Amino acid sequence: MRPALTAAALAALQDQFDQQATQAIPELLPRRRARLLLSPHGFLRGSAPLFYHILAQAPDLAAGPPGEGWLVGDMHLENIGVYRAERDEVLFDLNDLDDAAHGPLRF
Repeated sequence: MRPALTAAALAALQDQFDQQATQAIPELLPRRRARLLLSPHGFLRGSAPLFYHILAQAPDLAAGPPGEGWLVGDMHLENIGVYRAERDEVLFDLNDLDDAAHGPLRF
């Protein structure tokens, strides 16, 4: 059975991770907390250790969909847009592929 992943428990765990990460320079902790609280995007960018902890507790979440496709490691609105392709087509798609790769969609 999967352990409860309540918002309060996850927030407390994220705070633990942040305290550990800023032990050497404690004055960074308030700045880190402020950046996480700015927006959902800010929280997600700063909470990778929490994500991997959740996967360790609930490995079934990592199964993902079958098949392969494009994986994007730098996905945000500025990296999507309109551009002219080689065959003079106008496309709305990913426009920054330096952090993209083809691989299993479960990733």
